[in-house]
Amino acid sequence: MHDAPGRPKPISLRRAIAFASALACLLAGVHSAAAADLSADEKVQIRDLVVAQGERLQNLFVRSEVVHLMRNNYVAWEWAVSGEKLYRKRWWATPVGEPLPQRWGIAVWDTKLLKAYDSELDNGSIRAERDWRKDQPGTYSDYAQLLGTLQHGSVADILGRLELDAWDAEWVVPGEQVVVRTNNVPGPDASTTNAWTLDLARGGVVMRYDITRCKPQPDPEPFVTWTVTEVRQMEPGLWLPTAAKCVAIWPDRPGIPAGPRHKELVVTELRINDPSIEDMFQFTFPPGSMYYDFVLNSSMVAGMNAESLSASLSAMTDELIAVTAEIAADEGDAPDDFAVADRLVAAPEPAPGTASAPDWRRKAAMACLALAVLVAVGTAVSVAKRRPRDAGTGD
Repeated sequence: MHDAPGRPKPISLRRAIAFASALACLLAGVHSAAAADLSADEKVQIRDLVVAQGERLQNLFVRSEVVHLMRNNYVAWEWAVSGEKLYRKRWWATPVGEPLPQRWGIAVWDTKLLKAYDSELDNGSIRAERDWRKDQPGTYSDYAQLLGTLQHGSVADILGRLELDAWDAEWVVPGEQVVVRTNNVPGPDASTTNAWTLDLARGGVVMRYDITRCKPQPDPEPFVTWTVTEVRQMEPGLWLPTAAKCVAIWPDRPGIPAGPRHKELVVTELRINDPSIEDMFQFTFPPGSMYYDFVLNSSMVAGMNAESLSASLSAMTDELIAVTAEIAADEGDAPDDFAVADRLVAAPEPAPGTASAPDWRRKAAMACLALAVLVAVGTAVSVAKRRPRDAGTGD
C-alpha cells in the first residue's frame, strides 16, 4: 500500500531514537562549546575579581537563624572569620516561635589551637591542628557555605591558589553570571563536585551553591543546593548574602525516609572589617570549668594557676577547720568561742581515764583536710610542670 502523494512518511521508532540521540549529542556539544567559550583571559578576569573581593574582607561576623521546615524548629548561629582564624557559636534547636534555649556550644580556631566548650556540660577541650579536622569550625555554619567556604577555604581562596586548568567555568548569562566548578580535593580522591554561581554584576557574590557526588559514580543532580534570595551591599561593589534557601536530598537510612529536606536562612546581624571582631578569637574557658587538653594529654580546671590554686586551698582549709570546730562544739568539750587554730596547734591533754583518740567524726574531718592538701599540692606541681609547654592557650 502506497502513501498518498504529499503526505509525510511516518517516522519509525528506530529513526526517532537515532534522531533523539543525535540531538542530545548536538546539545551536549553546544553545552561543551559554551563551557569552553570562557577563554583563559576571561577566567583570569573572573579569578582576579573574586580574589580581590575576598581580600576586601579583613574580617566578618554574622548572626543568622536557620529554620528547618520539616522539623518546625530553628537554630541560631554566630560565625566569624579573620584570615585563617575561625569562630562559631551554635544554640541548640528550639521550636519556631519559642525563645532560644540556654544551652550553646562554641569552637574557636586561633591558627594554633582549637578550643571547644559546651555551656550545659560546663566542659570543653583544647586540640592542636594534628588532633582535629580543620574543616569543622568553618563548615559547621551554614552561612560559611554561602560564601563558598569549604574545608579548603572560600571560593576566593580556592580560585586564588588553583591553576586555571584545575577549575571549570561556563556562562549562565554572558558577561553577568558564571558557574565555577571544582572538585572538593584534586585528583582521583575527589568525592564531590562543588559549583558556585557568581553574579559578576554585583562583585562576584555567590548566588547559588551546588554540591554533587562524583563517587562511586557521578550523580546527575546535586544533593545539596543553596539558593541565595537576598543580598546586601556592605561597601561600594562588595555584596554579601543575607537570605537563602537550601534543599538537601537525603538518602534512605534506618528510621529516616529518603527525600528532600528544606531549610531557610535569614541573617539578623552582619558586620565586616570591624576591629572588635578580633576579640572573638581569644576565647578562654569560664573559671572553674573542666576541659581536656589534648596537647598536654591532661584534664584541666580553668583558672587554676598557682595564685588561684593557693586561694582555693586556703578557702578549703578554712572551711574544713570550721567543720572541725563545729564537731568539737557539738561534742560539748569546748565553749562556743572555741579557738580552732589554737586547738589544732596545741590540743589539750586528755583527762585521766578518757580515750586518747578523737572520735570517728574528727578523724574524718582531719582525713579530708589532709587529702585536700595532698590533692591541691599534687595539682599545683602537675600544672607547674606542664604549663611551660602550654604556650598559646591563653588560659
